[in-house]
Amino acid sequence: MIQSSAIFKLVYFLQVISKLTELKSLHSAVQLGFTEKASYLQQLLDLQMFLREADHLDAISGNQTKILSQTPKIENLEQVEMLLRAQTDLENTLAAQEERVALFEDMSGKLQKAGHSESTKIKQREQEVLAKRNQVKNLAKQRRESLEQALRFHSFASEVADTSNWVAEKERALANENVALPRALVKHEAFIRELGANEGKLRSLSAKGESLKQALPAYKPEIEELLKQLEQSWKNLERLSSEKATLLKNAEAEKSYLETLEDLRGSVSKLRREFTTESLGV
Repeated sequence: MIQSSAIFKLVYFLQVISKLTELKSLHSAVQLGFTEKASYLQQLLDLQMFLREADHLDAISGNQTKILSQTPKIENLEQVEMLLRAQTDLENTLAAQEERVALFEDMSGKLQKAGHSESTKIKQREQEVLAKRNQVKNLAKQRRESLEQALRFHSFASEVADTSNWVAEKERALANENVALPRALVKHEAFIRELGANEGKLRSLSAKGESLKQALPAYKPEIEELLKQLEQSWKNLERLSSEKATLLKNAEAEKSYLETLEDLRGSVSKLRREFTTESLGV
């Protein structure tokens, strides 16, 4: 009886040990499952955060690409200066976003280094985002170069316009001038000297235009037209000035002739009076 009881206890003990071992094994399996599940969920969360940041950066790049792909029509210097200010603001924004892009690259590198199950997808997505960022940078560089060229051209065009306006003003002055001799002749001689003094500016603009034609081939036709119109306006002013000078000199000569003729007539009349007096014996 005692032996049977001991055997029963031994069997029961062995059953308990077996159950404990089984429970321990199940516990380990559950823990492993939880660990694997937590790792999976963490990788999924990391992937979603990475992809969300990638999409956000792509959206930013897309908007900036759209802006930089536009070709604004530039008609004057003021517009160029306004666009350059906007371009500087955009470039400052791009520079400020570089830190965010660097953090994105760092996130990608860490996920790949940690052996993320979607490492290939992560690497590919990173390359896509960076390619779009580089496209934006290249477009920004091209826009900057284009605007700098436009600034040079329109600055030149503005100088030409100022000189053309001066020429037009002088043409109007010549046409409307109504000053009596001899002051008119003196005034026109001063005008001719002023014209000669400003001829150097015309030559300087012509030389600058020739240089810009080489530096800015895209603007060559416009530069040639500006120089042509300026040269024609200047030659017309010189012609008007020369004609005015001739008219004034002729008028001065005529005035001098009439005055001399009047003096001669006066002398003849005086001689006649004197002759008549002597003939009458007065």
